[in-house]
Amino acid sequence: MADTTAIYGWPYQEPTDPPDGADLGKDLAEAIEATVDSIDDRVDTAEATLVSLDTRLDTAEADLVTRPRGVIKRGRRTTATGAITTTETGVLRIDNIPVVAGRLYRISTTNINMDGSVANDIGACRIRVSTAGAATTASTQIANIRQTIDDPTNSNIVPENCFYVPGSSGTLSVLLSAVRVAGTGNVVVFCSGTDILDMVITDEGVDPGDTGVVI
Repeated sequence: MADTTAIYGWPYQEPTDPPDGADLGKDLAEAIEATVDSIDDRVDTAEATLVSLDTRLDTAEADLVTRPRGVIKRGRRTTATGAITTTETGVLRIDNIPVVAGRLYRISTTNINMDGSVANDIGACRIRVSTAGAATTASTQIANIRQTIDDPTNSNIVPENCFYVPGSSGTLSVLLSAVRVAGTGNVVVFCSGTDILDMVITDEGVDPGDTGVVI
């Protein structure tokens, strides 16, 4: 009587079996066909699983591309500037910021403390950017705050925020500067170990475009 293999159960003749080539050949062929069909089914299932995994990977990659990446660079100053008059002067700069075309970046500071030597002088802090090396006071200005220093020793403190969308991918340099725009005295951006000035660059994700309505 024909026996079968241990793994796939294919029939074969034992030495004591009567010769029955035709039936054995048919049984063996059908057993092999059933085995191959089973393998085909498993291959189809594996292929479907791989397609599903590819789809999920594509979705995950798209999500990673569009989602905000958070803070990508930051800078800090803990010492006061020197006396500033009508010559715009750098206060804090961040270089080598990686930017990608079509993404939205927030540039923000903590509270800026502008003191003065004469009451009611007006000081300004500006944010300038450059994609061609270190930003200077001649670089493109994208933000500006002004304040009247009504009390030279206890001035108002305000933060500065703006957004930037690069036209091409590369590296960005951001400069925070200060200048006296009116008055006769000196302006100082005061910083210390407890009056810390931070500037942060945050990736906010893909720019949705300007859909605002000017009224």
